[in-house]
Amino acid sequence: MTMNTYMQEYTIQLRQKIQLTHNMISLVFEKPADFEFTAGQFVQFLVPDGEKVVPRAYSICSTPSDNELHFCVKLLENGKASTLFAAMTDGDSAIIRGPRGNFVSTASSPLYFVATGAGIAPIMSILQDELIHKKTDTELYLLFGVHDESDLFWQQRLDDLTNTYNNFSFNTTVSQPQSQEWRGLNGRVTDHLDNHSNGHQFFICGNPDMVKDVRNILLESGVEKTQIHFEIF
Repeated sequence: MTMNTYMQEYTIQLRQKIQLTHNMISLVFEKPADFEFTAGQFVQFLVPDGEKVVPRAYSICSTPSDNELHFCVKLLENGKASTLFAAMTDGDSAIIRGPRGNFVSTASSPLYFVATGAGIAPIMSILQDELIHKKTDTELYLLFGVHDESDLFWQQRLDDLTNTYNNFSFNTTVSQPQSQEWRGLNGRVTDHLDNHSNGHQFFICGNPDMVKDVRNILLESGVEKTQIHFEIF
């Protein structure tokens, strides 16, 4: 995530914390009246660390039209921000700076999203903004990857979007399925990049290795660099 030299600070209050998986939570904060952002952008949480604070970047997964700020957070063992978020309860406050980031959609061409884990956060913001608020009729496709079934979340939310909007579709792939009952795709996201065209704009978000591999596959297939947008988590 690209940082900047100056970002306005806001104090935000936690309204709700939702457990999504064994190590993933959703945080819902009140949205300051003067806070504006573009779908796909991130903020920095200022996390106390002794006598200083350290910035930690998290993408917003709600839309600019929403009255709240939603974040999808993977809890890391001994992580400074993870420790803060795990201890927070409704009504607690946090300080953020921002927004910042260029992982935003400005094109009118079809959009192809690839995400793993918490990397779906900014993509969910863009998807919902395009479908619900901008009411785009452009084709939108999401390929979402997780390690195993215990890491799945937001599947019903994505199903609801596909049932409501004919121009949106998605697939979920599990790299290490633990049950014969899993009915989605198997393998990594790099195994399922065969339904794209050079007319798409690509948005990739997740761990560095995945982003690098997907980007290389797209470039080797003839996609131009200018069509590929990525954010590393």
